[in-house]
Amino acid sequence: MTDWSDTKDFVIIGGGAGALCAALAARSAGAEVLVIEKEPMIGGNSALSGGTMWVPGNALMREAGIPDSIEEGRKYLDACVPDDSRATSRTRIAAYLAQGPRMIDLLRRSGIPLNRVERYADYYAELPGASTRGRSVQCDTFDFTELGDYRTRIFNLAPVTAYVQEFPQLALMFRTLRGFSTFVRVGARTAWARIRKRPIAANGAALVGRLLHAVLKSGAHIWTESPVRDILVEDGRVAGVMVLHEGKEVTIRARRGVLIASGGFARNLEMRKRYGRQPASLDWTFANPGETGDFVEVAMRLGAATELMDEAIWIPMTLSPLGPMYLEYERGKPHSILVDGDGQRYIDEGGPYMSFGQIVHDRVKQGKRAIPSWLILDSRHRNRYTFGLQFPGRTPEDWITGGFMKRGSTVEELAKSCGIEPRALAETVRRFNQFAVTGVDLDFNRGGTLFSRNAGDPSNRPNPGLGPIGKGPFYAVAVYPGDLGTFGGILTDEYARVQREDGSVIEGLYATGNATAPVMGRRYPCTGASIASTMIFGMVAAQHALGQVATDDAAPRAAG
Repeated sequence: MTDWSDTKDFVIIGGGAGALCAALAARSAGAEVLVIEKEPMIGGNSALSGGTMWVPGNALMREAGIPDSIEEGRKYLDACVPDDSRATSRTRIAAYLAQGPRMIDLLRRSGIPLNRVERYADYYAELPGASTRGRSVQCDTFDFTELGDYRTRIFNLAPVTAYVQEFPQLALMFRTLRGFSTFVRVGARTAWARIRKRPIAANGAALVGRLLHAVLKSGAHIWTESPVRDILVEDGRVAGVMVLHEGKEVTIRARRGVLIASGGFARNLEMRKRYGRQPASLDWTFANPGETGDFVEVAMRLGAATELMDEAIWIPMTLSPLGPMYLEYERGKPHSILVDGDGQRYIDEGGPYMSFGQIVHDRVKQGKRAIPSWLILDSRHRNRYTFGLQFPGRTPEDWITGGFMKRGSTVEELAKSCGIEPRALAETVRRFNQFAVTGVDLDFNRGGTLFSRNAGDPSNRPNPGLGPIGKGPFYAVAVYPGDLGTFGGILTDEYARVQREDGSVIEGLYATGNATAPVMGRRYPCTGASIASTMIFGMVAAQHALGQVATDDAAPRAAG
């Protein structure tokens, strides 16, 4: 038998949004909780994210008079998510939908102020059950000074204090009235915080900050810089963990269970090569440094089944002089196209970001030169829209001289600098320019879906996503299949219990977040789907371990 150093009711491995939400749920049930984070910083990928939570039928929609329901959310997910994996079972989806509104209620009861992400439609808005008003919610901005000694323990990398729905409008700051008013509002908010010398954040940093503040107030214990060495088993049941804490190995007994909420394996190149799509590179991920997959492997050694290990939350990116840069608001604007190394278009440039990585990797499998691909721009794009942190019309000369951005006086000259056959790119541009005139992209339907139209410029006619490439000089940057973290792993049931291949559960062991196979499989329904999922199933795990959910229902429900 293990000689236990200490005992808690519920032990949580990881410090992201799922872990902190689980801690809140456990403390609400009166349990003694320990959250263990191996890194000095708290929040993991959650702190680096947009911080939104996609929850159909949530209370904020109801209070705003916006029609929605769990049933409509189910229609959308039924249409959006194929039931082709154990992770995407309709039982798990039912649990996600039923418990999502309850998770939002838990946050509000814990004193966390939330607001709606207005005008952020579901990504596949043409499908049955989709919402065009938006089902995502986010935290109000947060002042880190409220955290006391923990105020420097959360990543806050955003250069401005802006909400998720404001970032797309900033790219249009000099094109639309809404874009300019957003620019003024965000600029004033950011400047006011700096004048007051207050570390005020939005997005994922605000979410983690508010969760951490609530967890600390609840009386949960939090250890940082404390790597868990192993999960300990007694009599066939997970009984606790071995932790290196303050230089000493200690064993913590977990009376009711252990939750793995430690993230995926985006920063583990060996695991990415073994399980993921190829080629793989750590230079292309935006995941936090601690996402090394330790407990995906530990769970597998304990007999856990896995699913979708080759998946990630993909996003187009480029390697700028300042480091990895998203290409989320640049690629769908007029006067741009994305081509492979042979100068061929292969995608709706304004489509959902996760599908980009899947399509580009499939193209590589077909023997195409799609990594890197090239985002081609003409001068109108550079003069009208932001690019990364650069204002419209500003292209630093060192981007050109350093080789990050290619420039050519003609399309053919640009093609040569990118290693593309000039005539092939010129023919692709010629065909695309015909679509720009008619407003209909016959090849990839750019601007033909709501998501793609929203990625464009509403002041551009006849199609907000289509503008000819014809005004030099011309520019190009290399585009890679970046990711926000891996998106496959441990298989769990509707109660977040870790499952074996035969469908049985490993008693006492739960998992949530990017360490697990996602309930939405290979489709990403809207902003905040992964954050909501990790928080929902973190809450469910804690409540189930503590006897707070009924186990005879396909959709878990809180006791009482």
